[in-house]
Amino acid sequence: MIKKVLILTFILIFTTSCSKANLYSLKTDLSHKEKVEKLINQLDWENKDPYKIEIKDKTITIIFDNDEDYYKMNLKPYFVNSFYLLILTDAREINYKNNVGTIFSFDDYLANEFLSYQTKKSIDDYKNSEEEFHKLEKFMKNLKVN
Repeated sequence: MIKKVLILTFILIFTTSCSKANLYSLKTDLSHKEKVEKLINQLDWENKDPYKIEIKDKTITIIFDNDEDYYKMNLKPYFVNSFYLLILTDAREINYKNNVGTIFSFDDYLANEFLSYQTKKSIDDYKNSEEEFHKLEKFMKNLKVN
């Protein structure tokens, strides 16, 4: 009995960690708000503040419940997660807000400009290839954002 419990625990931990690691498998469109929320929950955020999500037209707005001044914040998670959300959904713009106001905003035009310059690829290249998406994840981990 103990062996079965240990095996089931191991399987549960393994599948949970694997599902968190593969963002590409969470690819969805904005008409599935629950799936978009699941994707956002899997992203790597610096803060663990509660937030709410608004989806309107092709824009995702994430509103954090904090009063942090964006001048003092590390914006890398917002920058990187914007790419992931633009690639893994059909969103065209990502907005981040908090109780103070807008923290960061990013759209598909800026994302394509950045990707074109840095990786010689476009959002569509990453949308259509899981292998390319995983290469982008590695690139983003080493990216310096000031």
